[in-house]
Amino acid sequence: MPRHCPAGLTAAEAALWFLEFRTTYDHETGCRLWAGAKTSQGYGHLCYEGRWHGAHRFIKKALHGPPEDPSHHAAHQCPHRACVEPAHIEWQTARANTLDHASKSPSAVNSRKTCCSLCGSALTALWRYCQVCNRERLRKWREENRETHNARARAWAAANLEKSREAGRRYYHKHKESRCRA
Repeated sequence: MPRHCPAGLTAAEAALWFLEFRTTYDHETGCRLWAGAKTSQGYGHLCYEGRWHGAHRFIKKALHGPPEDPSHHAAHQCPHRACVEPAHIEWQTARANTLDHASKSPSAVNSRKTCCSLCGSALTALWRYCQVCNRERLRKWREENRETHNARARAWAAANLEKSREAGRRYYHKHKESRCRA
């Protein structure tokens, strides 16, 4: 097996070379698993013309062209981060890639939840946290911290009393005419 990609190859030729000499085929899943250098997260990493590239993104881009939107990610449709099979990789937005159905990231797991794990109340698309539990948590916090909160409020009011009165006077005089006309 050659150690380095031959110089002078186009990106597409280099991608085919890498697929032939730097991958192993998994017959069970149909994945081409990267056997070369990998990042600490397990993604394939390759060097082409003196620059390092993500293997799955480089191969997808070289064989199928760049994404329509340059901000799109090369997203795996299989569970293997080391997979570089072009058929298993799609161009997706960062959000779609993060929330992918196969993803085990906390964001993806939480986006799939439909009810609260503590009280069982429904989670809506707008609120991804339980309103019932949040209301109860805030009530307990206010109870436990009422004295501290009130002491801080009193200290702030004492320190800023004159500033607060002046702001009130300015507001009153600024809007006095509009109140008189009504």
